[in-house]
Amino acid sequence: MASELSLPNIDHRVASRRLNSLKRTLESVLSDARSTAVGAGDEALSQVQDAITGTLETVSDFSRWVEDNAAQAPAAIKRTVRENPIPACAVAVGAGALLALFLLNRR
Repeated sequence: MASELSLPNIDHRVASRRLNSLKRTLESVLSDARSTAVGAGDEALSQVQDAITGTLETVSDFSRWVEDNAAQAPAAIKRTVRENPIPACAVAVGAGALLALFLLNRR
């Protein structure tokens, strides 16, 4: 049940765009690293490429995970609230109180 709650209610399209932007940035870093490492030797370039390739794979995996799980989050939240109504009410009251404090102290 805890794994169902670990994903916040997010717009998976926004998350996907941000992850794609991160991927493009990392690809740019890899390109810059290739240019910089020309004089530093093949071993350094290989290590940088391996590190960035691993990071790109992780970003891609996370992007797929977000896309796969974002659609399931609302149903999981509804099920959790139905199964635990009192803690859900306590969380809602607490969130409302924090929001009220934040909005009232914005002067």
